[in-house]
Amino acid sequence: MVLAACTKVEPSAVDPPAPAKAPEVAAPEGEGLELVGMVHEGGVRTCDASGKEFWGDSYWAVGFTPVVHDDALGERLASLEGRIVRVEGVVTEAAPTIHGGQPPPSDAMPCPELQMRFDWELWPKRIRSRRGDEPDVGTLHLRAVEPIEPLQARVDADAVVFGLTNPLSAPIRDAKLIAHYEGCYGKPGTASQPRPLGTLEPGASVGDISVPRIEQHEGPRGHDHRLSAVRVRGEVDGAALDLDVPVSSLGVTVECPDDGRK
Repeated sequence: MVLAACTKVEPSAVDPPAPAKAPEVAAPEGEGLELVGMVHEGGVRTCDASGKEFWGDSYWAVGFTPVVHDDALGERLASLEGRIVRVEGVVTEAAPTIHGGQPPPSDAMPCPELQMRFDWELWPKRIRSRRGDEPDVGTLHLRAVEPIEPLQARVDADAVVFGLTNPLSAPIRDAKLIAHYEGCYGKPGTASQPRPLGTLEPGASVGDISVPRIEQHEGPRGHDHRLSAVRVRGEVDGAALDLDVPVSSLGVTVECPDDGRK
């Protein structure tokens, strides 16, 4: 368990403009790479003199991997924001495709520094956690995008039970599902529980992966931690897994015991 002092920060609610048309960019030559992750919208944060946030240069990312895309695939990504996808593309040195965003204010200046936990990263619509072992793909020029549902979840008494299917065309070696927990009280810390799964062949499924809804620690402030997200990690050739999924997106809600709704 890691405990770190922080102040909870909520990103400002900003209504982004309608996506602009993406310029056509020729796909580079090379062997394709498969990537599995959730679709997120990234951007560049600036502030005005009053500290109000503006998010510009909006781009799409799969997991933490920014992507280059044509107009059709950009519309596809926009329709799949917050969902798990499998994409295929080629690693490129090009900058990610910009599809919109707010223009910077005339009095733009560096935004006030935020006091956040070491693993938190502010994105336009949410705070995301960098676990430290995300795949280092760079930027991916997309050829194809496909929505998938490799994870399922259900509540079973004091546990959440997951099912996982390997969505890649290659085996996942040393596969594991890692449950991540957020502290319920005071200054939130984190906890995690791994579940080793061995080798998963393409299309192979594992069910009944059970983790507790509440992780408990003894200590002056540790107390209870609620299940927040699950990740899938492992070694795979010719592909990358950047699958970090909030359990809420799988239809599971876990409240802290203090709320009276375990």
